[in-house]
Amino acid sequence: MTYRDPRADMRVLPTLRVLNDQPAPGRLRILVALQALAIGETAYIEGGMVRPSAPPDLIQA
Repeated sequence: MTYRDPRADMRVLPTLRVLNDQPAPGRLRILVALQALAIGETAYIEGGMVRPSAPPDLIQA
């Protein structure tokens, strides 16, 4: 990883360290977000379940 901006200090934290510092709902959201980014898809959480796509109320017909 290369970051070339002398104005900023970049810190990369291990995923498990960040996850362990979060409450359970936060951990789930982070994991779903990371997976969605990794596979290039969208996902959302509804009733504690991960759903593919975007929430229906955000999709324009």
